[in-house]
Amino acid sequence: MAYISQERKKQMQAKIAPLLKEYGVKATLSIKNHSVLKLNIKNASLDFIGNYNEIAKKFNRRERNENIQVIASYVSEKGNSWFSGRPLEFLQKAFAILMDGNHDNSEIMNDYHDVGWYAYVNIGQWNRPFVLTA
Repeated sequence: MAYISQERKKQMQAKIAPLLKEYGVKATLSIKNHSVLKLNIKNASLDFIGNYNEIAKKFNRRERNENIQVIASYVSEKGNSWFSGRPLEFLQKAFAILMDGNHDNSEIMNDYHDVGWYAYVNIGQWNRPFVLTA
């Protein structure tokens, strides 16, 4: 059963703070239901939403205007990413930190899920849109 403690979150906050500063991103780290680690990006100088929409157009996907919930497979290094350039670079580094120490022994074909915890990056939220800073 997926579980992440407040202690581990504090350890990750210390690791992710320099990354946020380096890329000019304002974000908070939170835990939902003791099983999901969320990085909530409020504003940044990186245009995450514009970058996502640029790639979404190529695949006739719906564009986003205010928020996006990103999972690790959106920024995979196998060329299937929904981001590019510096936004992709930031997200890959962020997920590397968020998943540090995690395990995934899932067997999708058997509908068996065994992970240490789940991780998401929220770019904006449903009630607070992402703000692009200069």
